[in-house]
Amino acid sequence: MSAGAVQREIYNYMLRNQIRNGSFALIAAAAMACGSARAGIVLQTYGDLTSWSSAVTVDTTDTFDGLAPSGGYDAVGTTYTADGLTYNAIAGGSMDIVDSSYSSPYFNFGPGGALFSGSSTATVLPKIQVTLPANTTAVGLDLMTVSPNAQSVVVTLNDGESFTIGTANRPTETFFGFTASAPVSTITFTLTSVDLNQGTFIGLDNFSYGVATASDAPEASTLCLIGAGLIVLTTRRKKLL
Repeated sequence: MSAGAVQREIYNYMLRNQIRNGSFALIAAAAMACGSARAGIVLQTYGDLTSWSSAVTVDTTDTFDGLAPSGGYDAVGTTYTADGLTYNAIAGGSMDIVDSSYSSPYFNFGPGGALFSGSSTATVLPKIQVTLPANTTAVGLDLMTVSPNAQSVVVTLNDGESFTIGTANRPTETFFGFTASAPVSTITFTLTSVDLNQGTFIGLDNFSYGVATASDAPEASTLCLIGAGLIVLTTRRKKLL
């Protein structure tokens, strides 16, 4: 074998080792990414009713309209059940269905009523937990806060997934919706702080639930598998070259 051939053989050997080592590093990185990917059941979140509605079959919508006296409120206590849904306030708290013209301008979020729950204790954040009917894989609703307006709401599902939603200033309600790959049994809405001077309230309106029929976003685990597959194909192609 000539000196040139030996040098080419050594070069090819070193190149193959570099490709193999680089492939292992890429695959290891992909495995780490997949291991840390969120393994939740939410497929897609939505910030507007139209997009959410196109991806679900709605079973029921709870509007809370016509339940409170005009300009007043109906105290429903710590637990309220309607339209297949059960709403629970924080421990020691209570809920009210409030007409939109009550205590102007604080609760003026548009026509009809909404469900509110509040707290004036610094150690207990305003919270409403909703128990859903069996086989619910889609939820959409309007969120709002009072004292102060536009406070963030943490939305937590029974599997531990959580989303922080920033709400708009009065009189705009903020839509939040999602589709899921498995049934959701409970969903909890919690404010991030309390104003002790006035009392702070979280509100829910137009609560809809149903079944997801479409999704534009594959789950994180699926994306990881696709990425790992592309890495393997790329490294094989490099070896052939």
